[in-house]
Amino acid sequence: MSQQDVERVLAKPRSETGGLDSDIFLKHTARVELTSNIDIADRLINGQLGTVVRVDINQTQQKPSTVYVNNNAGKHLIETNSNSFDRENKVVPIKPVLVKIKIRPNKPSSPEIQKTHFLLTIVYAVSIPNVQGLFLTNLVVSLELVKQKAFNYGQIYALCRATS
Repeated sequence: MSQQDVERVLAKPRSETGGLDSDIFLKHTARVELTSNIDIADRLINGQLGTVVRVDINQTQQKPSTVYVNNNAGKHLIETNSNSFDRENKVVPIKPVLVKIKIRPNKPSSPEIQKTHFLLTIVYAVSIPNVQGLFLTNLVVSLELVKQKAFNYGQIYALCRATS
């Protein structure tokens, strides 16, 4: 496989690379969203929102090893984890996972790119379909009508996802 093949695959949109961004830049207080299901029963699901609390760095590799996210999910993971930081701060530890992407998706024998990746992306806002199934503690909704004269059914659906 050539370097051009690798660059071509990584330049594809997230929808064609299994949610893989070529780079993500995180810092303390960044708003993030899970890009894949981690544990459905623990509500660590695709679209779950949170805030970065801390990023641990592996000193040997000089790479991030864990991203700690504050959100309303992952209670079981927090309680069963041996790390006291998780339990004391009620944060979910997100570890990197190995993602495999085929160079030519339609060919079974196609070579693969393997990359270690955090299942997170930066978000500043979400659309109404993204909040289905989530519980939101804080909510800002724009009800401004720009190109239409009246509301359609389901346009203010997000209001029912707020917990207060």
